[in-house]
Amino acid sequence: RLLAAGDAGLAVVELERAAGAAREAGVPALEEWLERLRAQALLEGGETAKALARYDALWSSSHNAPEIAFDAARYLHSQGQLDLAAAWYRRGLGAGASLTLGRSRIFTLRGLILVLGERGQWQQALTELDRFAQAYPNQEAAPERAFVEWRAGRPPRPDVVFAASGFQDLHRYWWYELRLASGEDPAMLLAELRAGRSAVSEYGPLFDGLAGHLLAQNGSSREALPRLRAAAEDARR
Repeated sequence: RLLAAGDAGLAVVELERAAGAAREAGVPALEEWLERLRAQALLEGGETAKALARYDALWSSSHNAPEIAFDAARYLHSQGQLDLAAAWYRRGLGAGASLTLGRSRIFTLRGLILVLGERGQWQQALTELDRFAQAYPNQEAAPERAFVEWRAGRPPRPDVVFAASGFQDLHRYWWYELRLASGEDPAMLLAELRAGRSAVSEYGPLFDGLAGHLLAQNGSSREALPRLRAAAEDARR
């Protein structure tokens, strides 16, 4: 609640106290979870060096090292600290990153390629995809590759994204982007997007922003601009 209220400083104090109590009670899993929250609170409070030191200590000692790396990367990414975020995403894909424990490593890969994309380093993102394929040959990453290849200047391949198992929100978003890049009518895509909104999650900014983009591509800039602004503001919350 303190973090949600924006009081990161007090959250750090309370989390340190709670982690100490968990340590004295001999509950290491709870202690680690509280220390992860404390590192997040330090980041949100602008104490990056202290937060990274906490993440480093946790990463070095925990069986959940890839999860801790992902935590650090995600929060750094959200703050726009792209170099640090990329380094921590790479830690999460490195030695000890199991496919059977914790979240799938594909989420870590997506974070890394999106950071590299924000920096305009799409060729480097392709290199990271190659490394991922070598390290995790049984992990599906065809949609990620199709998206990155398109951003790197290759022809769009929306069929690859559509064929992906699961068809998650991000894949669906990429599918629309690649279809638009392939020359499909933005008005048709917009109508399809609106009709299919019940098939996606309740997280609005991703598809609200896409609807605004499709409106702009269809020549409705006056209607598109407030939608794009609202989607961007909603995403920052």
